[in-house]
Amino acid sequence: MELGRPRFQSNKRTSKAFTVVPTIDLNNVSQAVLPAKKLKAKKLGIALFRHGDVTIECETQKSGFVPGEVIVVNARVINGSSKDIVKAQVELIEISTYVSNSYSLNFEPTLTFIDEDATNRRRQERRRLAAEEQLVNIVKHSEGDVELHLQVPSTAPSFDCCPIIKVEYAVEVKFKSSGSLNRHIAIVPVVIGTIPLLGTVTRNRAPQSLPCSSQKEIKSIPSRSGDSDGDSLNTMLVPNYEESINGVNGTTIDKSKMEPFAPRYPFYHQLSEVYKNQGPASSGEAVKAQ
Repeated sequence: MELGRPRFQSNKRTSKAFTVVPTIDLNNVSQAVLPAKKLKAKKLGIALFRHGDVTIECETQKSGFVPGEVIVVNARVINGSSKDIVKAQVELIEISTYVSNSYSLNFEPTLTFIDEDATNRRRQERRRLAAEEQLVNIVKHSEGDVELHLQVPSTAPSFDCCPIIKVEYAVEVKFKSSGSLNRHIAIVPVVIGTIPLLGTVTRNRAPQSLPCSSQKEIKSIPSRSGDSDGDSLNTMLVPNYEESINGVNGTTIDKSKMEPFAPRYPFYHQLSEVYKNQGPASSGEAVKAQ
């Protein structure tokens, strides 16, 4: 905002940052209700010192989540190597892609990409938002099942309806072997929304990209058709707005005189409480080796 002043006096300017959040209803995202799977096979060791193969198969029961919800990853590990697998880690990764527009000297608009190179004309940033790890014991030449849990922090939803910014998320599952620097990584893409997945998805009318809306607030949450508890669910699942997990460091502001700003995003405390009350499905038993 700028305040004009009389002649010979400079104008007064002030700036205030605010959060703009697209509404991503997971009930309208075709892939949100579907399981996400990833199969990864890797040879352990280097060329002349191979220790065998390790195969990882990761799966989540669905692909769509909201901040506050707990992602449960079920991993099947086939350890065909001569090394024991001793640690498992799960991470939530934010992948942001940026494109910029500029003008040439003849004032004709041209498309210019940040961080341009021969194969990838775009700028992509990856940030680790959350991570959990646990000790496991999958001995050499055996198989094991691991269940990992990770709560989605307060963060911007996935979206690709903007021509210059695209935000995606992925869950990275890592396993570490004893006596080796090698890590076995499987990456599972997920969708982060602002309205939880409660109903079924109409696949034949699902858009190709994530739906964005300019509505100012989330007033209600769709329930399952025929669900007698729909009204209670709508009342219970009302989000709070919490500061982004990245804090003030997650926002780049050109105005040097502007006070530090941390955006706020919908966060569902109720979903994390439900998870705590139910407890992990494999509480006290992280791995079953065979």
